[in-house]
Amino acid sequence: MQQLVWRFSLVGEQNVIQLELIPKPNWESFTELAEEFCLKFNVQKVSLSLGADRAQLHFRIGLGDFLLHYDSLCDSFWIDLFINKNEKQLTDLYDLMLNILKEKC
Repeated sequence: MQQLVWRFSLVGEQNVIQLELIPKPNWESFTELAEEFCLKFNVQKVSLSLGADRAQLHFRIGLGDFLLHYDSLCDSFWIDLFINKNEKQLTDLYDLMLNILKEKC
């Protein structure tokens, strides 16, 4: 997989972090993308699920458990909480990911 540019935006009213990846990965590369995500952001892969139109990575980090979703029909990526316990976890994850990206630039 070629070098990806990761862009995150926090969408508070939806309680998700949207991802924009450049270049846009395709459906066949989601497994590889999930592995790269885990390495880049130092998160633990709990499980990976692939369906007909959707894929998701359940990952864990000190802040809690989260899901990275990919929907091939609308070609979009987003992260949300695995279990809606505390919305602050999502904000903290967003801040952490931005800091990791800044450190690697």
